Amino acid sequence: MKHKFFLAALILAVAVFLGCSANRFTLYKDGRDYYFGTRQVDKMLCASGDLKEVLARSSVPSNLKKDFYRYNCVEPNSDKVQGLYALLSPDEKENLQLAFEAQGYEINRSPCS
Repeated sequence: MKHKFFLAALILAVAVFLGCSANRFTLYKDGRDYYFGTRQVDKMLCASGDLKEVLARSSVPSNLKKDFYRYNCVEPNSDKVQGLYALLSPDEKENLQLAFEAQGYEINRSPCS
C-alpha cells in the first residue's frame, strides 16, 4: 500500500514539474484555470474577445500581438505561443500578465506560481 501511495505521489510531482515552465503561466477566470497558450483557452480568450482587449492594453510588440492572436485563436498552436512568449523581455512578460489581470484574470493560481 505504501508503495502505491509513493508511486502516485511521484507521478503527481513529475506532472506538476513538467507542466511548469518559464514560457507558460496560468490564467484563472470564472472558475476555469488554464495554461496560456493551450488549446483549451480558445473559448475563454477568443470567443469572449478578452485576448484582443489584453493585447491592446499590453506593451507586446505589434507584430507579436498579431501572432499571439493567430496562434491562440485562428490556428491554435501551443508550441508557437510558448515560443512567442519566450521572445518577450521580462518587462513585456510582466506587462502582458498585468494586462490579463486588468481584464479580470488571476495569474498563476496553480502550483506553478
